[in-house]
Amino acid sequence: MDLEKHKQNELYDLVEIAEKSSASAKFYSEKINTYKTFIVLLTATIAISGLLLSFDIYKFNQTYLLGIISFLIIIFTLLYMNLFRQLTKFRDELRIENEILYKLIEMIYEVKNVNKYRLNMTMMELAIIEMRLQRIKFSTKYKENTYSDNSLKL
Repeated sequence: MDLEKHKQNELYDLVEIAEKSSASAKFYSEKINTYKTFIVLLTATIAISGLLLSFDIYKFNQTYLLGIISFLIIIFTLLYMNLFRQLTKFRDELRIENEILYKLIEMIYEVKNVNKYRLNMTMMELAIIEMRLQRIKFSTKYKENTYSDNSLKL
């Protein structure tokens, strides 16, 4: 009886860790989208600034105009470098979290399927685990063809 309870707790712990990993993956995905938006806005700002400066609306002298353009180029280059560095970092973190999540889900289904009858879980407990796993599937766009064994699919 004690071993069954330990296996149930193990299954619940794996699901909880998978939920945390799913939340981290969602966080990194949102960060990636935010940085992509910043890059688009920065590109639009550069285009508009270049367009305004090319018309020479304010009749600046050439030295002053060259100084402004040089300053803007340096600032925008530094911003781009920082944004792309952060974007790369978040993509790497997202990839790692997804790999961890897929391994956890595989382990969860192995434990659940192998110990389905030994765990002596109620229908309610099984339903709760399935609902929690479905939320993970929905939030991570889990690929069903990741595993060849049909019993491991979400």
